[in-house]
Amino acid sequence: MDLFRAMAVFIKVADEGSLTAAGRSLGLSLASVSREVTGLEAHLGNKLLNRSTRAVILTEHGALFYARAKRIMDEVHDAKLALVSVSAEISSQLRLSAPSLLGRHLLAPVLANYLQQFPKVRVDLILTDRAVNLIEDEIDIAIRIGALEDTSLVSRKFGAVRIVTCAAPSYIARREEPLSPHDLKCKLSVRAAGAGVMEQPARW
Repeated sequence: MDLFRAMAVFIKVADEGSLTAAGRSLGLSLASVSREVTGLEAHLGNKLLNRSTRAVILTEHGALFYARAKRIMDEVHDAKLALVSVSAEISSQLRLSAPSLLGRHLLAPVLANYLQQFPKVRVDLILTDRAVNLIEDEIDIAIRIGALEDTSLVSRKFGAVRIVTCAAPSYIARREEPLSPHDLKCKLSVRAAGAGVMEQPARW
């Protein structure tokens, strides 16, 4: 069961003094409200409410749990407000480095949403395929693909890249579909004067 949700429903029932009124306030059906309260009572192993056709009344255990649960919910609400207040005031400059292709296709859309949420933050996005030096280049965060060579850096894995081999339809039509890397080898014979036959791989 979702204990946090059940606590919220229970508190609303206690405040309203009615399952029906609590359901109306929360946008839940009477059956849903009753199920949440019953599940909470079963989870706690104590009867929290005395129900009648007209109203519900807190039991002794219910009153004790209500006081504690209400305080917890108020603390959670205050914590959320504190985070919103802090987030709204975040303002700084962030220098971020990433590979060119990854930055354009994956990072740019994410940054757009981030800057909408934190308009006071300025992001300098540096797209380069070279391994930048975070200290010398004054980079705050660098996104890398592959194994991390400098073990002094703190890293977090947040995704995986799958590499696939592709071919244009015109290539397949011209040279047939390769079944192994060996099929991709193509040698050109070039006869040089006085040098016999020279073979070199073709460039693709």
